[in-house]
Amino acid sequence: MLHLQSFSEALLSLLTLYGFLSGIMRAVGDSTTPLYFLILSSLLNIALDLFFILVWKMGVDGAAWATILAQFVSAFLLLIWMQKKGASYSIELKKIRFYPGCLKEILVYGLPTGVQNSIISFANVIVQSNINAFGAMAMAGCGAYSKLEGFAFLPIMSFNMALSTFVSQNIGANQLSRCKKGANFGILCSMLSAEIVGLLFMLFARELIGLFDSNKEVIEFGAQRAWCNCGFYFLLAYSHAAAAILRGYGKPMIPMYVMLLFWCVLRVSFLMVTGYLFHDIQFVYWVYPLTWASSSIVFYFYLKQRIFALM
Repeated sequence: MLHLQSFSEALLSLLTLYGFLSGIMRAVGDSTTPLYFLILSSLLNIALDLFFILVWKMGVDGAAWATILAQFVSAFLLLIWMQKKGASYSIELKKIRFYPGCLKEILVYGLPTGVQNSIISFANVIVQSNINAFGAMAMAGCGAYSKLEGFAFLPIMSFNMALSTFVSQNIGANQLSRCKKGANFGILCSMLSAEIVGLLFMLFARELIGLFDSNKEVIEFGAQRAWCNCGFYFLLAYSHAAAAILRGYGKPMIPMYVMLLFWCVLRVSFLMVTGYLFHDIQFVYWVYPLTWASSSIVFYFYLKQRIFALM
Protein backbone atom coordinates (compact mmCIF):
# COMPACT_ATOMS: atom_id res chain seq x y z
CA MET A 1 0.00 0.00 0.00
CA LEU A 2 1.23 3.47 -0.88
CA HIS A 3 2.20 5.14 2.39
CA LEU A 4 -0.10 8.06 3.18
CA GLN A 5 2.76 10.41 4.08
CA SER A 6 4.68 9.57 0.88
CA PHE A 7 1.54 10.16 -1.17
CA SER A 8 0.89 13.49 0.53
CA GLU A 9 4.47 14.67 0.01
CA ALA A 10 4.53 13.68 -3.65
CA LEU A 11 1.16 15.29 -4.33
CA LEU A 12 2.09 18.47 -2.47
CA SER A 13 5.31 18.82 -4.47
CA LEU A 14 3.48 18.44 -7.77
CA LEU A 15 0.70 20.81 -6.75
CA THR A 16 3.30 23.36 -5.64
CA LEU A 17 5.13 23.10 -8.97
CA TYR A 18 1.91 23.43 -10.95
CA GLY A 19 0.73 26.34 -8.80
CA PHE A 20 4.07 28.12 -9.19
CA LEU A 21 4.13 27.71 -12.97
CA SER A 22 0.47 28.64 -13.46
CA GLY A 23 1.04 31.69 -11.26
CA ILE A 24 3.77 32.86 -13.64
CA MET A 25 1.44 32.39 -16.60
CA ARG A 26 -1.36 34.36 -14.96
CA ALA A 27 1.08 37.13 -14.01
CA VAL A 28 1.87 37.71 -17.69
CA GLY A 29 -1.83 37.69 -18.58
CA ASP A 30 -2.32 34.08 -19.75
CA SER A 31 -4.87 32.31 -17.56
CA THR A 32 -6.22 29.97 -20.25
CA THR A 33 -3.13 27.80 -20.81
CA PRO A 34 -2.94 26.61 -17.16
CA LEU A 35 -6.69 25.91 -17.37
CA TYR A 36 -6.20 23.65 -20.40
CA PHE A 37 -3.52 21.66 -18.60
CA LEU A 38 -5.73 21.42 -15.51
CA ILE A 39 -8.62 20.08 -17.60
CA LEU A 40 -6.25 17.56 -19.17
CA SER A 41 -5.04 16.51 -15.72
CA SER A 42 -8.61 16.05 -14.46
CA LEU A 43 -9.63 13.93 -17.43
CA LEU A 44 -6.47 11.85 -17.14
CA ASN A 45 -7.10 11.39 -13.42
CA ILE A 46 -10.58 10.00 -14.12
CA ALA A 47 -9.26 7.64 -16.80
CA LEU A 48 -6.42 6.39 -14.59
CA ASP A 49 -8.82 5.92 -11.66
CA LEU A 50 -10.99 3.67 -13.79
CA PHE A 51 -7.98 1.77 -15.15
CA PHE A 52 -6.14 1.21 -11.86
CA ILE A 53 -9.25 0.42 -9.78
CA LEU A 54 -11.45 -1.50 -12.22
CA VAL A 55 -8.85 -3.17 -14.45
CA TRP A 56 -5.80 -3.64 -12.21
CA LYS A 57 -7.87 -3.94 -9.01
CA MET A 58 -5.48 -1.70 -7.07
CA GLY A 59 -8.14 -0.18 -4.80
CA VAL A 60 -7.10 2.86 -2.77
CA ASP A 61 -3.52 2.58 -4.02
CA GLY A 62 -4.81 2.87 -7.56
CA ALA A 63 -6.67 6.09 -6.79
CA ALA A 64 -3.53 7.51 -5.15
CA TRP A 65 -1.29 6.62 -8.09
CA ALA A 66 -3.84 8.00 -10.55
CA THR A 67 -3.83 11.35 -8.77
CA ILE A 68 -0.04 11.54 -8.58
CA LEU A 69 0.46 10.60 -12.24
CA ALA A 70 -2.20 13.03 -13.45
CA GLN A 71 -0.69 15.88 -11.44
CA PHE A 72 2.79 14.96 -12.68
CA VAL A 73 1.65 15.08 -16.31
CA SER A 74 0.02 18.50 -15.93
CA ALA A 75 3.04 19.98 -14.12
CA PHE A 76 5.55 18.42 -16.54
CA LEU A 77 3.70 19.53 -19.67
CA LEU A 78 3.30 23.04 -18.32
CA LEU A 79 7.02 23.14 -17.55
CA ILE A 80 7.81 22.04 -21.12
CA TRP A 81 5.38 24.63 -22.49
CA MET A 82 7.08 27.38 -20.54
CA GLN A 83 10.46 26.64 -22.12
CA LYS A 84 9.33 28.14 -25.42
CA LYS A 85 11.99 30.43 -26.80
CA GLY A 86 11.21 34.14 -26.99
CA ALA A 87 8.20 34.10 -24.68
CA SER A 88 8.13 36.61 -21.80
CA TYR A 89 7.72 33.73 -19.38
CA SER A 90 10.35 31.48 -20.96
CA ILE A 91 12.16 29.26 -18.43
CA GLU A 92 15.73 28.06 -18.97
CA LEU A 93 16.39 25.10 -16.68
CA LYS A 94 20.14 25.66 -16.60
CA LYS A 95 19.59 29.13 -15.14
CA ILE A 96 17.39 27.96 -12.27
CA ARG A 97 19.14 28.81 -9.00
CA PHE A 98 18.71 31.01 -5.93
CA TYR A 99 18.96 34.72 -6.66
CA PRO A 100 19.18 36.45 -3.24
CA GLY A 101 17.59 39.72 -4.39
CA CYS A 102 14.66 38.02 -6.10
CA LEU A 103 14.25 35.55 -3.24
CA LYS A 104 13.99 38.38 -0.74
CA GLU A 105 11.36 40.17 -2.84
CA ILE A 106 9.32 36.99 -3.30
CA LEU A 107 9.37 36.34 0.44
CA VAL A 108 8.33 39.91 1.20
CA TYR A 109 5.24 39.51 -0.99
CA GLY A 110 4.47 35.83 -0.41
CA LEU A 111 5.26 35.19 3.24
CA PRO A 112 2.58 37.51 4.72
CA THR A 113 -0.13 35.76 2.73
CA GLY A 114 1.14 32.36 3.83
CA VAL A 115 1.25 33.40 7.49
CA GLN A 116 -2.20 34.93 7.19
CA ASN A 117 -3.77 31.79 5.70
CA SER A 118 -2.07 29.50 8.22
CA ILE A 119 -3.24 31.42 11.27
CA ILE A 120 -6.76 31.87 9.89
CA SER A 121 -6.90 28.11 9.30
CA PHE A 122 -5.90 27.62 12.93
CA ALA A 123 -8.68 29.99 14.02
CA ASN A 124 -11.15 27.97 11.94
CA VAL A 125 -10.04 24.84 13.80
CA ILE A 126 -11.11 26.57 17.01
CA VAL A 127 -14.44 27.45 15.39
CA GLN A 128 -14.88 23.81 14.40
CA SER A 129 -14.10 22.67 17.94
CA ASN A 130 -16.94 24.92 19.15
CA ILE A 131 -19.28 23.32 16.61
CA ASN A 132 -18.18 19.85 17.72
CA ALA A 133 -19.33 20.67 21.25
CA PHE A 134 -22.93 20.58 20.00
CA GLY A 135 -22.77 16.95 18.95
CA ALA A 136 -22.50 14.71 15.91
CA MET A 137 -25.54 16.13 14.12
CA ALA A 138 -24.16 19.66 14.30
CA MET A 139 -20.79 18.42 13.03
CA ALA A 140 -22.43 16.65 10.09
CA GLY A 141 -24.72 19.56 9.21
CA CYS A 142 -21.95 22.16 9.34
CA GLY A 143 -19.62 19.82 7.47
CA ALA A 144 -22.15 19.54 4.64
CA TYR A 145 -22.55 23.31 4.59
CA SER A 146 -18.76 23.74 4.37
CA LYS A 147 -18.75 21.62 1.23
CA LEU A 148 -21.30 23.95 -0.34
CA GLU A 149 -19.38 27.02 0.79
CA GLY A 150 -16.39 25.74 -1.15
CA PHE A 151 -18.37 26.20 -4.37
CA ALA A 152 -19.30 29.75 -3.38
CA PHE A 153 -15.65 30.49 -2.77
CA LEU A 154 -14.60 29.55 -6.32
CA PRO A 155 -15.73 32.80 -8.05
CA ILE A 156 -14.25 34.81 -5.17
CA MET A 157 -10.84 33.21 -5.59
CA SER A 158 -11.00 33.57 -9.36
CA PHE A 159 -11.58 37.31 -9.12
CA ASN A 160 -8.88 37.55 -6.44
CA MET A 161 -6.24 36.12 -8.76
CA ALA A 162 -7.41 38.34 -11.61
CA LEU A 163 -7.42 41.47 -9.43
CA SER A 164 -3.91 40.92 -8.08
CA THR A 165 -2.55 40.42 -11.59
CA PHE A 166 -4.52 43.32 -13.08
CA VAL A 167 -3.54 45.78 -10.37
CA SER A 168 0.15 44.86 -10.39
CA GLN A 169 0.37 45.04 -14.19
CA ASN A 170 -1.28 48.46 -14.35
CA ILE A 171 0.76 49.83 -11.49
CA GLY A 172 3.88 48.67 -13.32
CA ALA A 173 2.66 50.37 -16.51
CA ASN A 174 1.78 53.54 -14.55
CA GLN A 175 -1.85 53.25 -15.67
CA LEU A 176 -3.29 54.39 -12.34
CA SER A 177 -6.67 55.53 -13.63
CA ARG A 178 -7.20 52.24 -15.44
CA CYS A 179 -6.07 50.39 -12.33
CA LYS A 180 -8.70 52.12 -10.19
CA LYS A 181 -11.50 51.47 -12.67
CA GLY A 182 -10.56 47.81 -13.04
CA ALA A 183 -10.22 47.33 -9.29
CA ASN A 184 -13.67 48.80 -8.64
CA PHE A 185 -15.20 46.71 -11.39
CA GLY A 186 -13.50 43.58 -10.06
CA ILE A 187 -14.80 44.24 -6.54
CA LEU A 188 -18.34 44.69 -7.90
CA CYS A 189 -18.20 41.50 -9.98
CA SER A 190 -16.78 39.48 -7.09
CA MET A 191 -19.45 40.71 -4.67
CA LEU A 192 -22.31 40.13 -7.12
CA SER A 193 -21.22 36.64 -8.12
CA ALA A 194 -20.67 35.60 -4.50
CA GLU A 195 -24.04 36.97 -3.38
CA ILE A 196 -25.94 35.33 -6.24
CA VAL A 197 -24.51 31.98 -5.16
CA GLY A 198 -25.27 32.83 -1.53
CA LEU A 199 -28.91 33.67 -2.24
CA LEU A 200 -29.35 30.42 -4.17
CA PHE A 201 -27.90 28.51 -1.24
CA MET A 202 -30.31 30.29 1.13
CA LEU A 203 -33.33 29.48 -1.03
CA PHE A 204 -32.45 25.81 -1.45
CA ALA A 205 -30.54 25.26 1.80
CA ARG A 206 -32.47 22.22 2.99
CA GLU A 207 -32.44 20.55 -0.41
CA LEU A 208 -28.71 21.10 -0.88
CA ILE A 209 -27.77 19.90 2.60
CA GLY A 210 -30.05 16.92 2.02
CA LEU A 211 -27.81 15.82 -0.84
CA PHE A 212 -25.16 14.99 1.75
CA ASP A 213 -27.32 13.57 4.55
CA SER A 214 -31.01 12.73 4.76
CA ASN A 215 -31.19 13.05 8.55
CA LYS A 216 -33.62 15.89 9.38
CA GLU A 217 -31.57 17.14 12.32
CA VAL A 218 -28.41 17.27 10.21
CA ILE A 219 -30.28 19.15 7.48
CA GLU A 220 -31.63 21.63 10.02
CA PHE A 221 -28.18 22.39 11.44
CA GLY A 222 -26.72 22.88 7.95
CA ALA A 223 -29.65 24.98 6.75
CA GLN A 224 -29.51 27.25 9.80
CA ARG A 225 -25.86 27.96 9.17
CA ALA A 226 -26.59 28.66 5.50
CA TRP A 227 -29.34 31.13 6.46
CA CYS A 228 -26.96 32.92 8.84
CA ASN A 229 -23.95 33.07 6.51
CA CYS A 230 -24.98 32.98 2.86
CA GLY A 231 -26.68 36.38 2.84
CA PHE A 232 -23.35 37.97 3.75
CA TYR A 233 -21.14 36.41 1.08
CA PHE A 234 -20.79 39.87 -0.47
CA LEU A 235 -18.80 40.92 2.62
CA LEU A 236 -16.57 37.86 2.33
CA ALA A 237 -16.02 38.69 -1.34
CA TYR A 238 -15.25 42.35 -0.59
CA SER A 239 -12.63 41.52 2.04
CA HIS A 240 -10.88 39.05 -0.23
CA ALA A 241 -11.04 41.40 -3.23
CA ALA A 242 -9.61 44.28 -1.20
CA ALA A 243 -6.83 42.03 0.08
CA ALA A 244 -6.03 40.96 -3.50
CA ILE A 245 -5.88 44.59 -4.64
CA LEU A 246 -3.51 45.50 -1.81
CA ARG A 247 -1.24 42.57 -2.61
CA GLY A 248 -1.20 43.61 -6.25
CA TYR A 249 -0.43 47.17 -5.16
CA GLY A 250 2.60 45.94 -3.23
CA LYS A 251 1.18 46.13 0.30
CA PRO A 252 0.80 42.49 1.41
CA MET A 253 1.28 43.28 5.09
CA ILE A 254 -1.97 45.29 5.34
CA PRO A 255 -4.36 42.41 4.52
CA MET A 256 -2.31 40.15 6.80
CA TYR A 257 -2.71 42.52 9.76
CA VAL A 258 -6.41 43.16 9.09
CA MET A 259 -7.37 39.52 8.65
CA LEU A 260 -5.31 38.34 11.61
CA LEU A 261 -6.99 40.94 13.80
CA PHE A 262 -10.57 40.28 12.72
CA TRP A 263 -10.61 36.75 11.29
CA CYS A 264 -8.43 35.33 14.03
CA VAL A 265 -8.26 37.43 17.22
CA LEU A 266 -11.82 38.80 17.08
CA ARG A 267 -13.28 35.49 15.88
CA VAL A 268 -11.67 33.43 18.63
CA SER A 269 -12.35 36.05 21.34
CA PHE A 270 -16.02 36.30 20.36
CA LEU A 271 -16.43 32.52 20.54
CA MET A 272 -14.68 32.26 23.88
CA VAL A 273 -16.93 34.91 25.45
CA THR A 274 -20.24 33.78 23.92
CA GLY A 275 -19.42 30.12 24.42
CA TYR A 276 -18.83 30.72 28.12
CA LEU A 277 -21.93 32.90 28.59
CA PHE A 278 -24.54 31.33 26.30
CA HIS A 279 -23.44 27.99 24.76
CA ASP A 280 -25.67 28.61 21.72
CA ILE A 281 -24.58 27.43 18.28
CA GLN A 282 -26.17 30.50 16.69
CA PHE A 283 -23.27 32.57 18.02
CA VAL A 284 -20.86 30.22 16.24
CA TYR A 285 -22.77 30.76 13.00
CA TRP A 286 -22.84 34.54 13.36
CA VAL A 287 -19.12 34.89 14.11
CA TYR A 288 -18.41 34.70 10.37
CA PRO A 289 -20.64 37.60 9.18
CA LEU A 290 -19.41 39.62 12.15
CA THR A 291 -15.75 39.25 11.24
CA TRP A 292 -16.39 39.62 7.49
CA ALA A 293 -18.18 42.91 8.13
CA SER A 294 -15.46 44.19 10.47
CA SER A 295 -12.64 43.51 8.03
CA SER A 296 -14.65 44.92 5.10
CA ILE A 297 -15.20 48.22 6.89
CA VAL A 298 -11.48 48.61 7.60
CA PHE A 299 -10.55 47.62 4.03
CA TYR A 300 -13.09 50.06 2.58
CA PHE A 301 -11.68 53.08 4.39
CA TYR A 302 -8.08 52.05 3.78
CA LEU A 303 -8.64 51.62 0.03
CA LYS A 304 -10.58 54.86 -0.20
CA GLN A 305 -8.09 57.02 1.71
CA ARG A 306 -4.73 55.36 1.06
CA ILE A 307 -5.01 53.71 -2.36
CA PHE A 308 -7.82 55.02 -4.57
CA ALA A 309 -7.28 58.62 -3.44
CA LEU A 310 -3.80 58.46 -5.01
CA MET A 311 -5.01 57.17 -8.37
